[in-house]
Amino acid sequence: TTEELAAFDFSAGVGRIQRTLFDFYPGKLYSPEELEGGGISPSDPHAANRKTVSCATCRLVLHLKAGQVYGLNGDSATYAFKMWVDGKLLSQVGTVSETADGFVPKTCNYTVYFTAGEGPTVIVMQRSNFAHAYADFFEVILGPADKITALANSRLLRVELVFGAMMTASVFFLAAFFFFR
Repeated sequence: TTEELAAFDFSAGVGRIQRTLFDFYPGKLYSPEELEGGGISPSDPHAANRKTVSCATCRLVLHLKAGQVYGLNGDSATYAFKMWVDGKLLSQVGTVSETADGFVPKTCNYTVYFTAGEGPTVIVMQRSNFAHAYADFFEVILGPADKITALANSRLLRVELVFGAMMTASVFFLAAFFFFR
């Protein structure tokens, strides 16, 4: 909830930030400068149309401990996004667009790092998704850089372990096929 988000100490632990906690601006790709200017109001975060919007801008304001290095981790499943933290572009996956013609999706797991400054930290994401019927996006994970790095490494280790097990089974059955005909 918004209350839990305001009370959570991201300098001590890792938190999963649900998509409904972001201010949501459907159908338009606003830059951080445009949002700072004011005059643009977000839609209801629980609106039913949130899942059917193919492009949107999301904004989140957090009060983080100044001077600490934080990490953000998330997944991009065949969609595109751009992420700014305090007005600085930190990540771009694929090509965001307000139309399907300019949209270029990309699938990846991303991790970005930033140092919190004085005052609130503003995270702005532009997202496009013309590849799926439901265009809603996943949650993001925020926490101290070392814990986010450990989380990203453990996700990679799980993939490597499954891949290693599958390769071992493949070699075993291939050998069994050739030697025990």
